[in-house]
Amino acid sequence: MPCRLETSGPLGALELGLAGLVRMRHVRLFSSVLEATQSLFQTLLSEEDFVLIDAGVTLRLRRGVRSVARRVHTFAHLDSDSLDEELRRVRAQHPKAPVLVVTQALFPHACATPDLIAHRVVADRYGATLLVDVSYDLGSHGPGGGGLLALQGMLGYVDLLLGDLSHGFGIRGGFIATNSQALDAVLKLESSSFEVLSPLNTLQAEVALVALAVVRSDEGERLRHALLGHAVLLHGRLRDAGFPALGSPTAFVPVRLGSRCLVRLVAHYLEREGVRVARIEPPLVSPLHGCLLGQLSASLSEAQVCDYFELFHAAVRWAQCHLPAARMDEQHTP
Repeated sequence: MPCRLETSGPLGALELGLAGLVRMRHVRLFSSVLEATQSLFQTLLSEEDFVLIDAGVTLRLRRGVRSVARRVHTFAHLDSDSLDEELRRVRAQHPKAPVLVVTQALFPHACATPDLIAHRVVADRYGATLLVDVSYDLGSHGPGGGGLLALQGMLGYVDLLLGDLSHGFGIRGGFIATNSQALDAVLKLESSSFEVLSPLNTLQAEVALVALAVVRSDEGERLRHALLGHAVLLHGRLRDAGFPALGSPTAFVPVRLGSRCLVRLVAHYLEREGVRVARIEPPLVSPLHGCLLGQLSASLSEAQVCDYFELFHAAVRWAQCHLPAARMDEQHTP
């Protein structure tokens, strides 16, 4: 349910502000990133179009693509050479068919990012459209809050962006950004049924504008610097204790523990102590590669980060002591 484009007022200011942040000409607001995803794929794709998606993209993106397109191919996670190979195969048989490449700026479950410059080069080589989801990094990472696109010097060089306003801008909402006036016009036409009621209200837009102002300010740079420092500190403490966190330091900290049973025991201990973590279990990962995913805040102190590490370490020791009994219970659970 896209928002009506407003030339003035908080909604219009938010669209213009986000467009400036990501260096794109057009931004459309939505009530959620899920609705933004569905609207984009329903507007952009037909059954006959080809879509190449990174093997690690979120279920939201995967379902959104498959709800519309039938010709969906997967390329190896973060691998621009695999993308090149898949595009070459498609173009050998369908030289003129529309092709969309879908990836993310940040994959939080592994704290990994693709080489977006290489992806851009490959997409251009085969005449494909490049879509990048910036839901997990925009505002909280990169110079000026421009996310990992800014860190790679790729702001303004991607065809389409999808974003979630809940992570960096304090409200439930999503957006699409593009440099294509034609696509923006189609999205505007699709939204004509919602001219009276906007799924984002004025208060939400005003909250997001305040957050956007912080993101682009010196205070925002200070907060991002503090967040990165916390991530580096926690990565180091985990590594020294034999629990290497995956990927590069970001706001997300995935730690591989192994079996599903151990992951659940550690998560149970932490949640009992008031620390919420996400479990990454099969089928998202292989049976012995279960992980816990934590998320850091810039407002923490270094002492608090160290306290969280000590709590995690205690949780692992407790879980290892209770692991044999837990496995027995798991085996006898119908």
